[in-house]
Amino acid sequence: MFKRILSVLRGEKADAATIASSGPAEARHPQTANGELITVYDAYGREMKIPRGEWREKVFLPNLKEKWNNAAELYSQIISGLNNGFAADLMTAAARLVEIDDVPERCYTIQGIVQMKNGQIDAAEATLRAGMAKAGETGTLLTNLAKVFAERGDETRAYEILWRAVRADPNQDNGLLWWVAVQREHGGEEAYLQALRTVAALPGSWRAQLWLARHHLEHKDVEAALALYAQVLEGGMSDGSALMMISGDLGNNGQVPLILELVGPAYDERKHDPMTGLNLLRACQQLGKVDEGEALLARMYPLGIAPIKHHLDQFAQAFQEMRNQAVQSTPVDPDGLQISTVVLNQPIWHYGLRDANWLFTQKPEDAEEVGFFALSKIVDGSERAESQREDDLGRLTRAIPLYLAEATHYWSDYAANCYIQIVEGAGPVVTGGETDGNALFEIVPSRMKYFVTGQIGRSGKAIRLNGRCL
Repeated sequence: MFKRILSVLRGEKADAATIASSGPAEARHPQTANGELITVYDAYGREMKIPRGEWREKVFLPNLKEKWNNAAELYSQIISGLNNGFAADLMTAAARLVEIDDVPERCYTIQGIVQMKNGQIDAAEATLRAGMAKAGETGTLLTNLAKVFAERGDETRAYEILWRAVRADPNQDNGLLWWVAVQREHGGEEAYLQALRTVAALPGSWRAQLWLARHHLEHKDVEAALALYAQVLEGGMSDGSALMMISGDLGNNGQVPLILELVGPAYDERKHDPMTGLNLLRACQQLGKVDEGEALLARMYPLGIAPIKHHLDQFAQAFQEMRNQAVQSTPVDPDGLQISTVVLNQPIWHYGLRDANWLFTQKPEDAEEVGFFALSKIVDGSERAESQREDDLGRLTRAIPLYLAEATHYWSDYAANCYIQIVEGAGPVVTGGETDGNALFEIVPSRMKYFVTGQIGRSGKAIRLNGRCL
């Protein structure tokens, strides 16, 4: 039973949670169910699936060799290998880490885990005891030593060592959860809660309080949960995972406003789990806190954490859409506007090159001209003149004629001009209804061979475009 509980708690995490001072592992999360693919992320946060064999040969093993002389980076590579099922490749690397690492708890723990994964139970015990001779009986080393005895089927000894581990470090999550799971197995829910209360009473404890708070939230006792959260946050001893658990539990139990109230002021993106930041962003989105959300995004993007970048992009888009929806259009008096026409006689990107006419072949002075006018908007019924934020339809009224003018410039003998109306001191104009072609003759030069106008509008989700050449 003791070993079965351990297996359930371990899941697919390869015991990474039992290792002290876990660094930023380079492992890219679990493979697919059939064990054939590994999920990886490129520098832009894009997710890719790579066959396990290809990842091992082309990425993992070369990285392992490259980090051979750097203890922290070698440790991260070993975690990556454990998480992705490459324990058989890690025996030599784990021994190397013991040689070069000046953090004995970390290196002896990881070597013991690698040995257990490879079925070397006696060697793992010797390694963990050697670690305790150097680092003392830490919670991490004792928890893994308890696993050694659980693997042998010696539940009494494993139980005794596990309790020593919890007393040595009541916040070592793997040991704590294993301990309280054993109590639940023996005595049910009340025994589980009593075990949490027992651990919470130990000096320096804070993780057991979080699990008790989760229980209170699930039973709608928000005040009791908040009292425990205040105790943890005011104590200042918790690590970065505490805020992640608090924010996640509050969100899962319908207390979203409390996420911003409790977790927001305490969150430091440089030292706390990035998942806490995502929980805060989700709370900002649900509560319509666009300014707060965008400010947090500005703090999180520079972290450069590839696996979360696509989540940050999704939040950025959501906040922008919320901001767009919140903007109220403002009625204006068309008669009071100063409207002029801007004429572009070369592709628009040429203007950013500061008159680099020497770089491009110029059209002959006698070349026939074609003019393209900004499209008007197809309107259904009457619409008032108003000032509003730029939208996709408005951008298309200018982008389409600009593209057609550029294509004509490069792909024909015609000289192409593009005409866009603007409100002086404000921005471009989007006119409604069909353009009067006859009125445009007053704008275009006499040598203009053709000019093109058109309309654009929406029909459901589709864009509808009409045009004509005069």
